[in-house]
Amino acid sequence: MDANNPQLEKVRKRASIAEHFLLEKCMLFLVYCARKARLGLIQPNSNLRSKSMCVHIRIEVLAANAIIGILKCSGERFVSFAMLEKYGVKVAEKLMHENETVYWIYSREQVESFFADYSEMFERSEQDGRAGIKLRESFTEKQLIEKFQMHLSWKLEQALMDPQVLQEVFRKVA
Repeated sequence: MDANNPQLEKVRKRASIAEHFLLEKCMLFLVYCARKARLGLIQPNSNLRSKSMCVHIRIEVLAANAIIGILKCSGERFVSFAMLEKYGVKVAEKLMHENETVYWIYSREQVESFFADYSEMFERSEQDGRAGIKLRESFTEKQLIEKFQMHLSWKLEQALMDPQVLQEVFRKVA
């Protein structure tokens, strides 16, 4: 009798979607940790959660802060997806060295959602044969800072705007 209940079926479907989303986030983190372990940057059996906070880095925070960094370095309004990934790795490494557990949420679905949610600010673009994200001309660095940095934790903001990270990732832009 309960098996045919439409409300119960809705709840089951929502739970399934939530489980899928959580699984996707966990898989991204595990893949990232496996890569770092392979490179010898973390020990495979290290306890990443001891005395640490969980930091979630979503695509919109990463993209906006990457563009803020590029604007500071060169005035450019474009970040390629390859450069965005490199920036995300450097920020995650910085936070992991400070004993933070990092969940870097970066997938095709997240990118599509980002463009849908922030289409008034950002657009898909291509420069020199590289696909990426471009800040629309009507928006300024100050608006990006107000929207994408004011709510961040101090540690995450420091990692995103670390001069060494910005120099390593965007030095070719500067």
